[in-house]
Amino acid sequence: MTKSAHDLLSALGLTVVAGGPNGRYPRAIPGPANGYRYWATTNGGEFRLGFQAQPKATLSPSLQRRLEDAGFALTPARTEGFITVGSNFDTAIDQGRVVMARLEELLQGH
Repeated sequence: MTKSAHDLLSALGLTVVAGGPNGRYPRAIPGPANGYRYWATTNGGEFRLGFQAQPKATLSPSLQRRLEDAGFALTPARTEGFITVGSNFDTAIDQGRVVMARLEELLQGH
């Protein structure tokens, strides 16, 4: 059975609260920090784990730099970012846990 982005969020211990626009990606809580929530998607067989500012607030320039330095891709609107966590589901879970911990550090106080 093929694993989905919803399965990834659930495996990471998150509660899926929305399917995203047109079911494109599920969003989950709790978020990595106050005012943020997680999301996940698959792209070409790769799992991506991301975060979104609530409500879609633009990330500060200093936070943008720190996130990009940590390997996160930011959307053009600079309201969310993501990182690819692998194509293998078990690897995606392991990497997802690392990403979640790193996001907690980066987003504290923002």
